[in-house]
Amino acid sequence: MVDIVRNDLATRALEKALDGLSLRAQAISNNVANVDTPNFKTSEVTFERDLQAALNRRPEGLPLSRTDEQHIGGLMPISVDRVQPKAVPILNSTLRNDGNNVDVDREMSRLAETQLSFQATTQLLNVKFRQLMQAIWEGKK
Repeated sequence: MVDIVRNDLATRALEKALDGLSLRAQAISNNVANVDTPNFKTSEVTFERDLQAALNRRPEGLPLSRTDEQHIGGLMPISVDRVQPKAVPILNSTLRNDGNNVDVDREMSRLAETQLSFQATTQLLNVKFRQLMQAIWEGKK
């Protein structure tokens, strides 16, 4: 049986976005929890640029078969499934004398932005599933 959900690029991209946003919320929570820990360095989660690159470099039409990265411009398409969010510590700044660089106001702002992005992405995924359900119900008629 064909896996309609797993074969849909938009659904997989939204899934990866939710993974990244979830990891970002965890990192922000960890940053805030360690606001008073000496020498603690804040972490940021990055995934948007990689996800956008994977979506932009997706071949249209029939994909070309390449056996070497040097062939046809040297750009191998990035699979959306291979995009992984990364937590990166910010080491080059210090806000306080104890070496900690957590800015609670900035973290709360980032958390609100992350929550809004998560809600919007969830709503888009719900639309995709409602469309699929509609197609299934129409096919049963």
